[in-house]
Formats: sequence, C-alpha cells, structure tokens
Amino acid sequence: MKFIKKAFLLSVFLMNIVTCWAQDSGFSWKDNFLWDVDFYGLFDNREFKAPHQVPQTIFGARITPEIGFKVYENSSVMAGISWRDEFGEKDYEKVKYVLYYRYDTKPFKMTFGSFPRTLLTQELPNAILYDSLLFANPLIQGALFQYIRSNGYAEAYIDWRGKQGIDQREMFSIVSNGRFYYHNLLFAGWNLLVNHYAKPLNSEGYNVVDNIMANPYLGVNFAELTPVFDSLQFQAGALISMNRDRGMEVWHKPVGFLAEFDIEWKGLGLHQTFYAGDNQLSLFYKYGASLHNSDPFYQASTYSRTDIYYRLFRKSPVGIKALFNIHVADGRVQYQQQLVVSLNVGKDSFKKKNKKIGNDQ
Repeated sequence: MKFIKKAFLLSVFLMNIVTCWAQDSGFSWKDNFLWDVDFYGLFDNREFKAPHQVPQTIFGARITPEIGFKVYENSSVMAGISWRDEFGEKDYEKVKYVLYYRYDTKPFKMTFGSFPRTLLTQELPNAILYDSLLFANPLIQGALFQYIRSNGYAEAYIDWRGKQGIDQREMFSIVSNGRFYYHNLLFAGWNLLVNHYAKPLNSEGYNVVDNIMANPYLGVNFAELTPVFDSLQFQAGALISMNRDRGMEVWHKPVGFLAEFDIEWKGLGLHQTFYAGDNQLSLFYKYGASLHNSDPFYQASTYSRTDIYYRLFRKSPVGIKALFNIHVADGRVQYQQQLVVSLNVGKDSFKKKNKKIGNDQ
C-alpha cells in the first residue's frame, strides 16, 4: 500500500509540473499524451524429472500500465508500474517502478531508465536467457541503444541487476544482438551476453565472477520463397562461453553447436532447437541462476527442444498461444505444457511492438 501511495503522489507531482510547463509552451495534451497497458498471463507446467532442472509449475500474471507525454517531436517520458502476481506466492514485493526517457528518430533509438523488455527488437534465445527468468524480471534497468533499418537491426543494452551493499553483490549484464538480411533471404546475426558478478561491501569469502556467452549464426529465410507460410527459416551457429571464478583463476571455455528451425502456417507452428557440445553452465553448481541466466538444460552434452504450438488472434492486440514442448537431454525425454495470454493496448503513437524472433516472455 505504501508503494501505491508513493506512485500516486509521484504521478500527481509530475502531472502538475507538466501542466505548468504546458501553459507556458502551448503544449497540447490531446496530441502529446501517451499511454500503454501490457497484460501477460502464463501457465507453465514444467514438472521435469531431469538432473539439470527443478520441477515446478509457474502460474501467474503481470500487468504494466504506463502514462507519459511527448516532450519534443522525438522525445518522450514515461512512468508506471509493473505488477506481477504468481498465484499462491506469499512474497508481496511484486511491484516495480517503470520510469524512463526515450529518444526515437529513425534509424536510431535510445532509452534510459527502468523500462519494459517489450521495447527490445528481439529477446535472447533460451540458450543465453531462460524464459522463466523473463516472467519474474520483465524490466531492464539501465540504457538501451537501437539501430533499426528495413534490412535488419542492431541493439545493445546494459541491465543493472544488483546494487552493491553489505551482503548484496554488484551485478550487471551487457547485452548485444542483431540480425541483417540479404534480399530478405539470407541472414547473419549474433547474440552476446556479458555478466559481471562482483563482490559485496562485506567481501570476505566472496570472489568476483565473470560469465560471457556469444552466439554468432547464419540462416536462410525460406518464407521468402514460399509465402504460403507465416514463418519458415533455419539458422545455425556456434555457442561459446567463457566462465571464470577469479578466486580460482581458471577460465572455463565451453564450445558447442546451436541450430534452430521455425515453421508456422496460419497460427500452427513448430520451433525446433538442437544443441551439441560442452556444458555451457560450468559454474552453475556454485552460483546457480544468479550468474548463469541460461536454460539449465544447456549443461547437457546434447539437447533437443521441440515446441509445437497454436497461436490465436495473430493480428490482434489480444494473443493466446498454447504450446506442447518436448525436451530430450542426454537421452532422457521430458514434457512441458504452456498457455500464454497477452494483451497490449495504448495510444498508437507510443509503442510500436516488433515481432519477436526469440523468447515469447
């Protein structure tokens, strides 16, 4: 309740400042007022019986309402909250502030503050960023830089995940990803993550830890040749990590092969992922998901994930997606069922969401 009061008082304060400024500058609320509401609901039955996973069911929803205004033609300021409720959970610290500045001029965009991940052009793949972490952490706190053209994009951001305290490690991630097409048929891209896991102020018994992951790839967009399909493409590349606990002064350098195949027709689709190589999460046994943000299945030497799904309301603000996922890791088969419900409404001039190529979270 204290959080809601603070958010309300902050909103009133900002509105008063803008109103006073608007009276002197000829600002028009009708033309410059912005708003957006995102809803996301998830049922995820992942009761795995696998050595790399914790069996669990994720069932919950989150809503992110935002209001703001255009300051100048290419600049806007937004404020709001992100409220997550995982059903049955007794942790009530579920509300986080949304507050950011956005500069948007083609082909460059810049965002600074605490902002939703929906502003990204593409999410990282599960091999680098696990989808369950996205549900719990829907915001980026830092800065985002984007370059978007008709033939592709490049973006980079820093996400400050932990402020150094007495017993709190300083944690931040630096991410870059992009993809560019040649005649909309061939494409090349990359995903890069640098995790820095530093010491707390009370540093006795702690070590600085580094985690770097890179995924360069090449692909073919067959949908350009067979337009009957909504999606039909294949990509393959390397998955390379460098993990180091500075207290041990040993670099772990796992290398593997990662391939993905997508096909979708009128909402019915299949997404196939295959990995073969070394254990990418070589320090997971010690630091867990605080350091390694990847799907724990990538500790296996061979891993296959098959997602069979059906998507409703593909061209609507409402989205419903049902998935049946088959995981095969080191010869053991596991099953997962998911239902995703989403809704996005807002003023057209605010957020133009891009079609995600990676995770749906």
